Amino acid sequence: MQNLGISVEGVICVVDSQNLDSYKDNSTAKYQIGGSNIMVLNKTDLVSNDELEAVKKDVIAIKEEYNIKNTLTGEPIFNNYVINQAEQGLVSKEVFDGVYRIDEIIGLAKDYKHHDHTTKDSITQKVAYLKADIEFADVDEVLKTIPKSIYRVKGVVKVKDVPNPIVINYSFGNVSFEELDEYTQPSIMIFIGESIDNDVNLLCEKFDFLNMPKFRVSK
Repeated sequence: MQNLGISVEGVICVVDSQNLDSYKDNSTAKYQIGGSNIMVLNKTDLVSNDELEAVKKDVIAIKEEYNIKNTLTGEPIFNNYVINQAEQGLVSKEVFDGVYRIDEIIGLAKDYKHHDHTTKDSITQKVAYLKADIEFADVDEVLKTIPKSIYRVKGVVKVKDVPNPIVINYSFGNVSFEELDEYTQPSIMIFIGESIDNDVNLLCEKFDFLNMPKFRVSK
C-alpha cells in the first residue's frame, strides 16, 4: 500500500507593497514574514521602482530577523526563501508550477512520452532517470548543487542504503523526504524552473548516474 501523505510545498505570505510602511512594525506581520519561505509582493503596479526596492529591503530585513527556527536545534526551518511580485492581483506561475502529488509523480515515471513541458513563459519541466546501484548520498549531493534557475525538484528514487523508495520534495532551496511502501517504476527526478535546459544538462554531465531520456515530446 503506497503512502500518499501530505508534504509542505511552501508557506506563502502576501505583502502589501503600497502599505507595508504602515504595518511593518506590527509583531504579527513580522512573524508572518518570518514564518514563510515565499513572499509575494502585491500591488507592485501601484508603487514606483524605488518604493518597490525599499519594500524588498524591508521584507528581507524582517525575514532575516524573524526567520522561523526549530525550537530544539535552533536551525532555520526553511533553508532558503524567495520574493515574488504580483501585479493587479496576479501571482507568478512559478510559485505554484510543479506542485505534484505523489501519485502524479509516479504517473510521470510511467509516461515517458511527456517528460518535457515548456510553457510560453519559459517555465520548463525536465525529467532525468537515475541509474540503479546508487546511495542516498548521491541523491543528496545533487540536491545540494541545484542552481537557482531550478526552483522545484520532485521525484521518487530507490537507493541501496534505504530499504524503501524515497519521495523527494525540493522547493525553493528546501528539501524533505518521505518513504513509500512500494514503487515499481524507475528512479526519477523532475526538475522545474525557468529556462533550465542548460542547467539540467550540466547536472547530468556532473553526475553520471543521471540520464536524460533519449527522446522527449514537449506539450
